Amino acid sequence: MTMQATNVLKSLWVFSWLLFFLQLLDENDQLVRCITEYQQKGRVTECVQYQQILHRNLVYLGTIADASPNSPPATTTTLCEAAEVSAAPVSLVKVDLSNSCPSADKESAATGAL
Repeated sequence: MTMQATNVLKSLWVFSWLLFFLQLLDENDQLVRCITEYQQKGRVTECVQYQQILHRNLVYLGTIADASPNSPPATTTTLCEAAEVSAAPVSLVKVDLSNSCPSADKESAATGAL
């Protein structure tokens, strides 16, 4: 394999990790919104599953941060090495958060509040 092909593969690998992190951060944002919505409606027990997913995601991101160098990576290789130290990426949980909290939204529509 040529040096150029190796660099392209490393760049693609780093890009896939960055996309994964962005998706995870987006999922965390949606989870926080859903948890907040359930809590505001007084349905605290229903948000426990979302809190567990959020906790897992945050622990995973913390593990990655702890394994990363303290300074921003100067090269792609440094970022690759930092990612290799971390655990394999967890798959994103298949939770449909596209409509925020589906059951909470139904309650909101019924009461006329949002």
